[in-house]
Amino acid sequence: MDVLISASNAFCKYFKVELDRLPSPDGKRVGTQPVQTSRDCVAWQCHAVKRKTSLGERTDVLAVEARSRYVLLFSNPGFESLKDFTRSFRKRWAEESVHMAIESGAISRRPTPSLFHFDS
Repeated sequence: MDVLISASNAFCKYFKVELDRLPSPDGKRVGTQPVQTSRDCVAWQCHAVKRKTSLGERTDVLAVEARSRYVLLFSNPGFESLKDFTRSFRKRWAEESVHMAIESGAISRRPTPSLFHFDS
């Protein structure tokens, strides 16, 4: 399964990167195409938001899944690079997916017995 990260201008500016824009069928709306999750691809829309606090300016990074609108919020993460974000994003998404599966009853916390038994 592919993972598509659609980044806003603010997200690109935060990470100081230039990313390719999604093409437009008519060539007029480059970079403004909607992204969709499908059977083969999970699409995430990512954005960075600056906010002022008593401690100074902070930046939050949000990743919103395109279909469910499930949000992963990284509050003042201090990512060094886009690679750091990618690593943290994958880890956090995996952890929250397992947690949701346990909470919904789809999986159990109890270890499943082994199907094979080997005598030593």
